[in-house]
Amino acid sequence: MTGEFPPEVVYLNETLTLLDVGKNLVTSEGSFLNPYLGWLYKLTDLRVDRTNFKSTDGVPQEISNMKDLKHFSCEGNLYKGPLNPAAFPSDLSQLSK
Repeated sequence: MTGEFPPEVVYLNETLTLLDVGKNLVTSEGSFLNPYLGWLYKLTDLRVDRTNFKSTDGVPQEISNMKDLKHFSCEGNLYKGPLNPAAFPSDLSQLSK
């Protein structure tokens, strides 16, 4: 998979539980993609490791909307900035550490 990540993935927000685009040359700027990530609230598994996802605000705060998230992998992408505690609130209790 290459190119810009399609925001149309939000049309699957009622049924999508796993999103794995890791180890692909897919790209996206945080200001463009992050709002869409927040709509994927049924995700239990989000893997964006080794992609060209970019953000100057660190890990997207919108992950906090994914209350069922159990696994999140973002190793080796282009998230810059401090880790924002708001991205991982205490009610993300199923997320493994």
